[in-house]
Amino acid sequence: MVEEKASGDRTGCAQLRIEVPQGAALEMEGISTALTVRGLLGPIEVATISGDVTVEGAPGEVEIAAISGNVTLNGATTDVEIASISGAVRVTGGGGKLEAETVSGTVAVTGGSAYDDIEISAVSGSITVEAALKPGGGLDAETHSGPLRVTLPGNTDASLTLSTFSGSLKSAFGPKEGGVVGSGSGRVELSTFSGSVTLEKK
Repeated sequence: MVEEKASGDRTGCAQLRIEVPQGAALEMEGISTALTVRGLLGPIEVATISGDVTVEGAPGEVEIAAISGNVTLNGATTDVEIASISGAVRVTGGGGKLEAETVSGTVAVTGGSAYDDIEISAVSGSITVEAALKPGGGLDAETHSGPLRVTLPGNTDASLTLSTFSGSLKSAFGPKEGGVVGSGSGRVELSTFSGSVTLEKK
């Protein structure tokens, strides 16, 4: 199911609801429009200028480009790419591969199954990740100006690298600059230019 809400100075607010086959591939574009997608299993591609995007369900592939608006994903997604200029990005219940970048906004990743690979970058905004990695999986997160906080299971198996130019480092897994936990089969790299980096256990 797809919902689209649009507003204008003269016409007020309009809502459009479209039902498509659950396994259909979907492409959507909007301007000053809130887009909501629920219950689809096929690949989803969404582009919007000035509008929030919400995807719920278990689509295999999701690609979202948002100029100004919040992006929310809630469900068992397995391959996600998100590019946002200004707005909050929240991913809940995902897994597989995740790539998210924002210029001015926050990124929060929580819950879900173990990830193969996570890549997150932000210019000015905080990054928060609470997730698990599959054996040999990777997590790369960097922000220029903003705090970076990552929470991983205590049995994480990876090499850890934490770095900052003018900020603080804190790791619950040993030395604050990182090290190797377990056999080091995975990779975790966390960096910020001016901000704190915190690695916690759950």
